[in-house]
Amino acid sequence: MRKNVPENYHYKNVFWLIEPEYDWIDKYREGLAPVCENGKWGFVNSEGEIVIEPQFSQVMEFSEGMAAVFQNNKWGFIDASGEFVIEPQFDEQPDAFHEGVVKVAVKSYSIRGEIIRYGFADLNGKIILPPVYSDAGYFSVGLASVRIDNKYGYIDKTGRFIIEEIFEHALSFSKNKALVCIERKWGLIKHPLYDNSLNEHLEKQLK
Repeated sequence: MRKNVPENYHYKNVFWLIEPEYDWIDKYREGLAPVCENGKWGFVNSEGEIVIEPQFSQVMEFSEGMAAVFQNNKWGFIDASGEFVIEPQFDEQPDAFHEGVVKVAVKSYSIRGEIIRYGFADLNGKIILPPVYSDAGYFSVGLASVRIDNKYGYIDKTGRFIIEEIFEHALSFSKNKALVCIERKWGLIKHPLYDNSLNEHLEKQLK
């Protein structure tokens, strides 16, 4: 659909869906795209209409109906109408939601300096796993990699270790496989869902 754009923007075979008026437009997720205007971020729909007015210092793309936004030096989450579902309270940029859960981070300070710990919240903003992990991945088929005492393992959504913390590095599962490092060597493991003895437990966690 051609829009009313300035005469100097009329080019052969160029049909503007969104007029070139923003400082930046990010990619679409769930029908909305982040846009930056005069240093503030909001969201537009596929017709280029502003759905959420540019008002945030930073934003992330939508995932599972929610988008992380940065306001007053904290991260929170809004819905597609722009209303806060999770008030700004997190110190580090969150991940996207996966399986109804998102990784969040909280800062603290000690004599050794700043400490960042990671936990997980649900779609209502409830902390389902407290921020006690020194690193964490995202949930995939019911499991997420986390680090405790410099070792990684995989937990379910109750915080139970399904795969013990034995790895030096452990990435999130993708297509039921995950890259891990043990004794400075990298390998590939399969998701324990394929172990029939764990099927019932993991399937309950996914519901």
